This record gives sequence, structure tokens and C-alpha cells, in this order.
Amino acid sequence: MTLEKIAQSPVSALPFSGYENVRLTHRQLVAAVNNEEWRAALGSVQAVYLQTDRRTGWHYVGSAYSRKGASHGLLSRWKEYASGDHSGGNKQLRNLGAGYIEKNFQYSILEIFDMNKSPKEIIDREHWWMDTLGSVRRNNDEVPHGYNSVAERENSDQHE
Repeated sequence: MTLEKIAQSPVSALPFSGYENVRLTHRQLVAAVNNEEWRAALGSVQAVYLQTDRRTGWHYVGSAYSRKGASHGLLSRWKEYASGDHSGGNKQLRNLGAGYIEKNFQYSILEIFDMNKSPKEIIDREHWWMDTLGSVRRNNDEVPHGYNSVAERENSDQHE
């Protein structure tokens, strides 16, 4: 047996295998945003992404797009989830707590876009995915199963 590589993180041993194959635990997300190959891949696209609470099956649909010439796309958004309270500013996620998110959440990509796609087009697709997956939590939901707020669904200016 020959040792070819010593992994420095849970993701560094895994080469980036394409956007359609991304499904990361929180621990892997933290490693990915600090890994050179993953950073290059995530920083070169805008995207609609999915966070799944593996304990409950609930979803959060989000979007990552660049404004005013910024060029970090999905990477900058996922860096927010990798650090701090892991909520990205969403009240429902913040209420879960960082420890819960670290233990139970996984991150995947629903759709990617090049860096020239307009924010409006990406937000429209984000809303389509929210509706498709039923991730918007409304006050009158008998059995809610999503973490997106009505404001996130109805207000395009809520997203960064």
C-alpha cells in the first residue's frame, strides 16, 4: 500500500466532483469553504441551494448571487453558513441554534448559474424551488415543513 495523500480536512481528500454531486454535512461545508479546489468551484457560480434538516426533513431554499461586480457567488453565501450562528440571517434557523445545525443540516445545490445571470432571474428560480419543495412556513400551516419565511418568498430584496 502506498500513501498518496494525507487529508487536511474531511473534504480535502475528496476532489470536487461537480455541482450536481454536492451534498455536504455542516462539518464538510466548513472544510469545503476552506479548501482551495472547492473555493474555486463555489466562487465561480451563482446558485440556488438547499439546506435540509436531516432530523425533520424540513427544507430551506436560498440563493447566492453577486451584486455590483462581486465575484464570489455561492462561496461567499456558504461561508456565512459555515461560521457564526450558521443561520445566514434566517430567524427560524437562528432559533434552532448553531449546535443543532452543525449536527443535523446538509447542504446541496439545486441549480447553478454563470456569474452574468441577473439577480432577478436567480431569485425567480429560488422562488420556484421554494414553491416546488414547499419550504415556505406560513402561520396557518397545520404541519409546517420548511424554514423559509413568507417575507423571503414574497420580497426579492431580502436576499444577498
